Amino acid sequence: MPAIRFTARGAVTLPDTLQVAVGTTFAARLPVGVAQPDRELTLDELEANVRHFTRGGPRSRPVTRLVLSAVGAGHPVLDGIGSLRRLGIDRVVVHTDPASAEACAAAVDHVAVFVRAPQDLEPLERVDRLGVTVPLEEEVLPRLGSLLSSVRALRPQRVVLAWPFPVEGRSPPPPAEEVIRAIEGCGTLLAGLSFTVKGLPPCVLAPLRRGIPDLAERTGRTTNRWYVDVEHQLDRALLFVPDVVRFAKADTCRFCEIDPRCDGVADAWWRLGLAGALLPLREGEVS
Repeated sequence: MPAIRFTARGAVTLPDTLQVAVGTTFAARLPVGVAQPDRELTLDELEANVRHFTRGGPRSRPVTRLVLSAVGAGHPVLDGIGSLRRLGIDRVVVHTDPASAEACAAAVDHVAVFVRAPQDLEPLERVDRLGVTVPLEEEVLPRLGSLLSSVRALRPQRVVLAWPFPVEGRSPPPPAEEVIRAIEGCGTLLAGLSFTVKGLPPCVLAPLRRGIPDLAERTGRTTNRWYVDVEHQLDRALLFVPDVVRFAKADTCRFCEIDPRCDGVADAWWRLGLAGALLPLREGEVS
């Protein structure tokens, strides 16, 4: 039986992934409620946290996957990946900026970047094992088609169209209906891409089923993980869900065919009404 932790939001299965915010950059991607770090995590601190979470125990689950955030080209942590693997890590992902992606790629299994304009993709042409996240933000939607055209040319391993989580200092995302219209206009560009849509549930995205028959397979729950930064280390680490990001659902969601594998909507956006109505899907309505 998987190890679980009881939280104020209910029981949570303990994750097998650890995310560590190493640097002080990427302030524009810090979830609301997570303080901007005032210094970098040291290499000794990083190793101590990885050792702590790979150890396991009767009430814990050893992690095997590591996500390193805010790591740029030439960062010393890239030279220490081998020692982290020897502690029991079998997959390492780096979240970085496009300009640093190529330098980071050689040391890790996968590199993930955010792109908001076609020019963001120029440094990525020689990067293997690449994941591209396109944030479905107000300023991105008008150029979504040209951006996805450039993404197709890159042929990344994975593309995520992400209706954003609440992020410190950034405006709320556009309403769901605007996002759906923008994606509908890009159907041919998405064909053949390995892509997922995050942040909006299948019931809200239902109009897209005409062009994306396997829509339900291209959505899913947020991968939970332990979250470590300078202020939250070892036993003080956070669970990404629900400590960092919280989701909300309608009361009627319990009648939905896919309720067990759906997050719902980020709580802040649900309270603002940005997602619209959440309507239960029934058998036969799920692709």
